[in-house]
Amino acid sequence: MATTTKKKTESTEPASYREAMEELETIVEEVDDRNVDIDVLSAKVKRAHELIAFCQARVDAVRFEVENIMSSTEQEEPF
Repeated sequence: MATTTKKKTESTEPASYREAMEELETIVEEVDDRNVDIDVLSAKVKRAHELIAFCQARVDAVRFEVENIMSSTEQEEPF
């Protein structure tokens, strides 16, 4: 009886924005290569979607943090 081995796509959260972007770049290169295995294409697209959501959340969090810093700086009295 033959066994089939499937590539497992990790769905762990990246450690950083940079790590997510690097993984996204890798996925884009693999998908752009017309030789991508059709059996893993869906998993790669799903992973890319997860990474994009992670990156967007990081951008939103940093934007909020910066806006709070700027707001508190503006409210402080000048020296």
